[in-house]
Amino acid sequence: MTHSKGITQNNLSTPLVSVVVRTCAGRSGFLREAIESVLQQNYKRVELVVVEDGSSEAAPLIESIRDQSRSRIVYLPLSKVGRCTAGNVGLEAAQGEFVQFLDDDDLLFPQHLSQVSKALSQNAAAVAAYGVAYEVPTVVLSQSPLRYQELGWFVAHRQPFSHQLLASENFLPIQTVLFRRLLFKQCGGFDERLDFLEDWDLWRRYSRQGDFVFVDQLTSLYRVPGSPAAAAARQLRFDARCGPLRIQLRELADGSQGIRWREWLRQVVLTRPWLYGIYWHGRRMYYRTRTAR
Repeated sequence: MTHSKGITQNNLSTPLVSVVVRTCAGRSGFLREAIESVLQQNYKRVELVVVEDGSSEAAPLIESIRDQSRSRIVYLPLSKVGRCTAGNVGLEAAQGEFVQFLDDDDLLFPQHLSQVSKALSQNAAAVAAYGVAYEVPTVVLSQSPLRYQELGWFVAHRQPFSHQLLASENFLPIQTVLFRRLLFKQCGGFDERLDFLEDWDLWRRYSRQGDFVFVDQLTSLYRVPGSPAAAAARQLRFDARCGPLRIQLRELADGSQGIRWREWLRQVVLTRPWLYGIYWHGRRMYYRTRTAR
């Protein structure tokens, strides 16, 4: 069942921006924060599309927020279809000229949409624009009520756009990128065969249509596990499904045989908690130094 509310906007010459949020049961605390970050944008012509995969638990939250908002809000509860299909359903429902995704535990800062939409509007040849994000290691203490501890705010990626680099590394956190919805019509959405790397695959395909504009401003944040053990477990699950694909993509990009040695070393570190703990804390210190510059 689809629920929506009409648009009341002041400047219809400003492109409508659709923000697609994928969520699932048990995420209402984070989801509320993500939605509020969208509705608090200083860019006012915004459509919010929330797709809930596998339940309709978020319905009361959406209704309460809709009653207080002047933005168009679309809510799409689905049977269990998976993240990629849910994202494509959101893209199909979106009406904006520009579109972006926001994971339900990430946040947009108030200036995000105004900054990236301005950059995209002013570059007719570009197909997307993206800002800089904080990476925030987060320990979840309780989901209901939501309580969490943030261990720091670090900048992991501050990278001007490069087709060559994007071929071998995803330096574009999903919530940083605003793209022309025309790309979805031309190139399709997420590859529904993928469980991970779907955003990287999407950016690689979309970038074949043109450049992405880099906006060197901190406009959002994304969360990662806040403990070495949780981060290592998450990465091992990811590698079990996508490691061979990642190796293949990187070898195709630069032809380096040293990639397999780096992947072997990566597995050694990930499977030894004490060693990964050293890496984890060293990585945080490195990002802290970069962010302070």
